[in-house]
Amino acid sequence: MNLRSVFTSFPFDQTGAAAREKARPIMDELISGLTAPLTEIEKSPGPKEVEKLPGLFFRGTLKEVNRFFYNRRWTDGLPVIPPTEEAVKEMLTSTSHSPDEVIGLIPPESWEATVEGVAINGVMAGCKPEHMPVLLATMEAFISEIMFYNYVRSAGSYGFLQIVNGPIAGQIGMNSGINALGPGCTANACIGRAFRLCIINLGGSVPGVNLMASQGNIAARGVALAENEKASPWEPYHVTRGFKAEESVLTMFGGEAGFQNQSFHDITKVLKISKHRNAGVILMSPLSARLLVEQQGFTIKRALQEWLWDNTKTSIKEWRDSVFYKNSLMPNLGKPGNHPAWYADPELPLDTMVHVFPGPDRLPVIVVGNETDGSECQIWEMGNPCSVSIDKWR
Repeated sequence: MNLRSVFTSFPFDQTGAAAREKARPIMDELISGLTAPLTEIEKSPGPKEVEKLPGLFFRGTLKEVNRFFYNRRWTDGLPVIPPTEEAVKEMLTSTSHSPDEVIGLIPPESWEATVEGVAINGVMAGCKPEHMPVLLATMEAFISEIMFYNYVRSAGSYGFLQIVNGPIAGQIGMNSGINALGPGCTANACIGRAFRLCIINLGGSVPGVNLMASQGNIAARGVALAENEKASPWEPYHVTRGFKAEESVLTMFGGEAGFQNQSFHDITKVLKISKHRNAGVILMSPLSARLLVEQQGFTIKRALQEWLWDNTKTSIKEWRDSVFYKNSLMPNLGKPGNHPAWYADPELPLDTMVHVFPGPDRLPVIVVGNETDGSECQIWEMGNPCSVSIDKWR
């Protein structure tokens, strides 16, 4: 479609006379754009022609290759492994899918991503061939959740969290224990990095052009880890999502990075001040999880989620004070999976206590790490989980 656009300065956060004064310079453009007759091109939009670029061959030293890639904005700023034909072919040996198979359209520019394209970026990130099914599942999850499209274009600072469950985590050496979110594990680091490289090279993301995050987010580099299923007293997260325990599954969350707490009782304190009022991923250490079972009686994970939800309340005044209330929260009140409609009742006393989150499902608990610190717990203000099978990409 040939859409008409009018641009104004940002941020547009004034109201009343100040807003009218700021909007005045663009009013004529807005009126013209809305009322002017359609042009012939606008009347008959045709399919967008996308140029299919030929393979590009470059020969040089490792330093020269990296300079070549960096100058064309094909990297995340760090050195890459040259994606030679041999290396890409080796990556493709770990999937039965055709190199030309189109996975989908990758934001921000909605370019077509192929299996081979993912393999190329996997090589650049330092991935091994056995990582390939996880990379393909990652891209499927990414394009399947519409909110993720917003996160790569927003002026807000968003990132992503990838959780791997099932046998493949151990098979490819993913870290679910000590320092799982930190450095030192090739599988975790490279799988997370490959995802961002795919957004850059298969989606066309360029800082200052369509990547407009005000501050940026460390999680935007790509964070991948496995759940510590053996040390968890509860069912694995992918089973909670409806998969079988023996299946290998990737779940992607999107949103903002989180906070670190030193005791279980601090979790609700942090959740109460959630800016988005939407969801939070709770990454809990194995010892903390075990103590909750032994001392608090949370033998079922769902019971813990319900307790967290019921003990995360605030006044309706505080809840409405979120910067997202008017544009995001209020329009969705009463819709399935959202807060009840009565949250907007103007007659509601301002000291009425309400749940911060729509329901217990918005507070998934995932066990990760080891027992070096029993009180370790992180909360990532992320939501919109999308779980896909890794096995289908083998």
